[in-house]
Amino acid sequence: MKNERKKWTVTERTMLTATLILCAVLAIKSLYFDTVKTNIPEEQTFLNTIQTEMNTEEKDFWHKTSLVMDRIVAIKKLPESEIKALKDQGVTTQTVYKAKTRSYFLFIIPFNEQYRILNDQERKSP
Repeated sequence: MKNERKKWTVTERTMLTATLILCAVLAIKSLYFDTVKTNIPEEQTFLNTIQTEMNTEEKDFWHKTSLVMDRIVAIKKLPESEIKALKDQGVTTQTVYKAKTRSYFLFIIPFNEQYRILNDQERKSP
């Protein structure tokens, strides 16, 4: 009995090609386009502080094994209405920034997003 190879149909080849192309697009997006870049010194200080905070946090099994990593993907200055709401909650600040962080599995598959707020008082403390 000969060991016959099954030939792939046109649909199977098309699906495999589409899957490979989409995986390549996801990898390029995750590795190159999802990183935040800023030239504003105030935002750069905030970015460094959030990055330091993320590095010093308690790591779970997945982060310790480097299968999961967190990356900052966006920074924005909060509008006055949100700053006022924070002040009503007891946070004293002049300017407040919000960072969006995203968790990646194997550096390319995004699966979790978090928003982090750091006020002026926390930024000035070492």
